Amino acid sequence: MDNTSIKGRVVKIKNLETKKTKKGTDFTIQEIIVDQNKNYNSEVCLVFLGDNVDLIKRINEGEVYEFYINISSREHNEKHY
Repeated sequence: MDNTSIKGRVVKIKNLETKKTKKGTDFTIQEIIVDQNKNYNSEVCLVFLGDNVDLIKRINEGEVYEFYINISSREHNEKHY
């Protein structure tokens, strides 16, 4: 499967969070907000999980980057997230 790319200015780097899975193990999650400089609904939230949160250390707010992402969703109670 090909990756999708999103290019834009990093508006916000959110705080690193540690959460527990149903099995009780810890995992890390961190989000960044990217403004794609479009007319409508220009901002997107990119979520980094596990070891990928280390990639955020190389990112600076206010700078423009191109992100290659995998898009996926999960079903829970007949809704997709």
